[in-house]
Amino acid sequence: MAPALTATEYIYEGVWVNWNRGKVLGSTLTSVLRNTSSDLNAIWRFLRLAVAWRHQRDAKVLKSLLPLIIWTSLHLVLVVTVGLLSSWLLEANDEVLSQSPWCGTFDRTYWNQVFANNETDLKAVALMKEYSSYTDSRYATVQQSLDMCQGAAENCKNPRKKSLAWNSSFISDICPVNDSMCQAATKGSMSFDTGFLSSHKDLGYNARSEDRVSIRLTAQCAPLEAADYVTDWQDVPSTSNSQARQVVDAHYGPGRSNKRNSTYSLTKGELECDERVLAQPYSLVPFIALPGGNPKQLSATFTPIPELRPTDRDLTLVLMSFHNVYEDPVVDPWFSAQRKINVSTGFCLSKNTTVYAPDHALAPMSCTQQWQICNNDGLKTPDLENCTPLQGVAQVNSTMYSSFGSTKFTPRQLATTQRLVRAAYASTFYYVIYALSQSTSPPLKARNLISYNVGPALPPTQWQAETQYWMELVLAYFQQANLDYSTGQFAASTSYVNVTHASTTNSSAALGQNAAHWLCQSQIIHSSNYRNFNFFALLLTVILCTVIIVVGLTIEDLTGCVRQRNLRYSGSSGKQDMWIANSDLDMLRRVDELKNGSAWTLSRNGVPLTHVSNTVSINDLMSDGNEVEKGTGFVVPAVKREREARNKLRSSPYKHIHDSGHKRCATCSTFEISPSGSRPQTSRTGTSTEDESNGMTFHNTFRRNFVHDVHYDDDVNGSGVPTYTTTSYTALPNSFR
Repeated sequence: MAPALTATEYIYEGVWVNWNRGKVLGSTLTSVLRNTSSDLNAIWRFLRLAVAWRHQRDAKVLKSLLPLIIWTSLHLVLVVTVGLLSSWLLEANDEVLSQSPWCGTFDRTYWNQVFANNETDLKAVALMKEYSSYTDSRYATVQQSLDMCQGAAENCKNPRKKSLAWNSSFISDICPVNDSMCQAATKGSMSFDTGFLSSHKDLGYNARSEDRVSIRLTAQCAPLEAADYVTDWQDVPSTSNSQARQVVDAHYGPGRSNKRNSTYSLTKGELECDERVLAQPYSLVPFIALPGGNPKQLSATFTPIPELRPTDRDLTLVLMSFHNVYEDPVVDPWFSAQRKINVSTGFCLSKNTTVYAPDHALAPMSCTQQWQICNNDGLKTPDLENCTPLQGVAQVNSTMYSSFGSTKFTPRQLATTQRLVRAAYASTFYYVIYALSQSTSPPLKARNLISYNVGPALPPTQWQAETQYWMELVLAYFQQANLDYSTGQFAASTSYVNVTHASTTNSSAALGQNAAHWLCQSQIIHSSNYRNFNFFALLLTVILCTVIIVVGLTIEDLTGCVRQRNLRYSGSSGKQDMWIANSDLDMLRRVDELKNGSAWTLSRNGVPLTHVSNTVSINDLMSDGNEVEKGTGFVVPAVKREREARNKLRSSPYKHIHDSGHKRCATCSTFEISPSGSRPQTSRTGTSTEDESNGMTFHNTFRRNFVHDVHYDDDVNGSGVPTYTTTSYTALPNSFR
């Protein structure tokens, strides 16, 4: 089967909670960005199609494309508008949730075959080679990302943080091992400390605060004495299995696979000039010893001498050899090269050139590591009662499987701790240096300073720069290892993965399995291919906008209902009358009444209506410029009609007739209006007041002012039926009286 894909291939699309900001504010909606062109580009392409096909007979391309152009333009306007008004809904970060179907651990059967150490089993040998090659490539990828990535490439942004924070310092008179083993010229060691890293904020395991843990890494590095532990070149006679050769032995404890009872034996090799140029100038050979120094342990490659044997930390011994020469002396304690040599010995140099070779063929460096895990969220000063001691990674693992882990940590915290310990095993100085020393780019910054086969003099603190580089590589791979376990990329093929699934039982073991499955679904990474929305803000905006829209659509009716209700108690509806009078429809009604003398009524919802037999055209409301009286805004014929109506009312001897007894009255609360010469057909209820000075009567009928001239005759036709003759006018301002 194929290897697992990168974490960006398994992004969860939908609503999830980023617990970094809590349940409410951390609600996030992740959606994939569209991979089509922009709206402007689409409009341009549609127009180009229309222009290109304009001469084709019966094609009608423009007619077909017009709906698409309109819709795309509308979409562009909406996107721009929403972008301007609601850009705050978008998250500024590109954190997404990755949920790979291949999250898990190594399949136990596969693991046993890889490390069976059975050279006769061809399948096991092939699996071991595949495992080593793939693992080395993962370390090389991390080194390449660290050396070259500037944050732009997608694979450089996958971890939750681009790099983990750590501090380094030179501590005088401190040796990571026994003081007698460190060089006197060094007078100290490099010390590194990450502080407490949060499983959530730093490593991307999305969890509530009560399910988070923190992990701390401390390390120390210093060059070791070589004079009493590294031999000079020795002649080794030939045997039936090997040729005669010259070797240098390092005696820091017997190596697990060295037959000379030494830690490592370096064989002298003569390289031609072209081979020397292509070959790596430096070689690094690392060894590891866990606390206790048991050489039978899988990860222990030598048994250190008592002066080096660790008790509460992991020890990595690095032996460096330099195959070329320097132009000037080097006083750095690890790269020390003060031995002047004659060019006649080789190195493909011109004569009369002085060069300097390393003091020892093998230069030793020791580095120790300690880990600490706490059941808190990366506090600077956590409660140490809830933390493991600073120990080697195997010791921390044993502590977590003891009663300390079961009583101090929740199941989800334990699952997170197991993941961190696996990543810590793979992130020791030994594994990082060993894997990269097999590649074309050994983990040394000094390698980039070699030109041809000669190097310049190195600064006296070069060893400090190299150990800092190792620390960067260790932390970078620690990040990547955690991510690889989440995606399944820790294995060369998905067939080698024991996928973690949720348990279907309720046993105690199911708690741990369910916690491990939860962890597999909780990996946060960075990806610019997706867009995050603040789901809480989005939901809040939708609710508020919906409320605003509903209120905007109903506020007039609601206000009218409230005012109508208040009218029952106060008897005043002036505000509502003014609101309706200033509406656009009512203004059109007034124009029609002034110009054409039409009679209007109001519907129950405040919309003006004409008589059933009357129609109004928009052309009837239009007027030429010469029909408007200057300075008044009224149409001249309408003004004249109103003045005639006013004069007619002043001279009329009739008053309004009350419908109850058809008697003449000065003020009427109820009156009837009907067309001239017929029985009353429409009844209106309102109030009326009489202006005694000019005889005009103003009626507030359905919240509108009318002037009515009502004539009454008891029996005009001799039929005994009273007849009402009514003429309706619109009341004019006082200036027209």
